[in-house]
Amino acid sequence: MTGRPLVYHAVNLMRDELHTYRFIRPAWVANGVAGVLDWVTPRLADEIHRGDAGAGEGAGGIGGAGGRITMIPCGIQPEMFAGAKPEWVRERYGLAGRRVVMYTGVNSAFQRIDYLLRGYAVAREGAEDAVLDGGEPAGDEPDLASNQALARELGLEVIWAGPHTLGELAITWRARM
Repeated sequence: MTGRPLVYHAVNLMRDELHTYRFIRPAWVANGVAGVLDWVTPRLADEIHRGDAGAGEGAGGIGGAGGRITMIPCGIQPEMFAGAKPEWVRERYGLAGRRVVMYTGVNSAFQRIDYLLRGYAVAREGAEDAVLDGGEPAGDEPDLASNQALARELGLEVIWAGPHTLGELAITWRARM
């Protein structure tokens, strides 16, 4: 509309997330809007940037975009965690000798933490001493309470650590070495 190039950064499918933001109600309307956005937006774009090989997989138009797709890796620098020693987590939470599974992401419905918790409940059979560290970066997340309730219902011990930023996480890991 402006005559300027449009760059679409495809990090997700709106049909996976839009209804979870809860600002378009009812959810079926949000899903309809999301479907239209997933179909139209890539077709309008002059260039499409993807953060990983799977981002936007199956979105209308992305598969047929041909040379308009550029892969741009996420901005995480793995070397910031080089030499990490996780013993501080065990010390802080009294987990000596226990298996620790860590998830560090948001507790929003679109992340499907319910799947993580249900899968973890099955996977830990035979390793009941295991604990899940559900570190959340943002804090005050609307789905945290329901995720905590599900963990209790499933009889899981989960450490709900956070909020923290990626930078704080890296500093904390280095500081504890």
